[in-house]
Amino acid sequence: MAACQVNEWLDEYNDYMLLFHMFGDRTYLDEAEEIMKSMEIYVGRMLRIEKLNLASVPVIWS
Repeated sequence: MAACQVNEWLDEYNDYMLLFHMFGDRTYLDEAEEIMKSMEIYVGRMLRIEKLNLASVPVIWS
């Protein structure tokens, strides 16, 4: 998973939430929600890919 991309999204999310709390402008909240949706989609895809990769690894019983 590209941790730097997730970190950037989290930074942006936190920035927009701070602006929303400071100024009460709904536009900032909308932007924060959009970032969260994008991050959820991205992380979901990465988890599915990881699950597929783990499913293809043979299990060795000891």
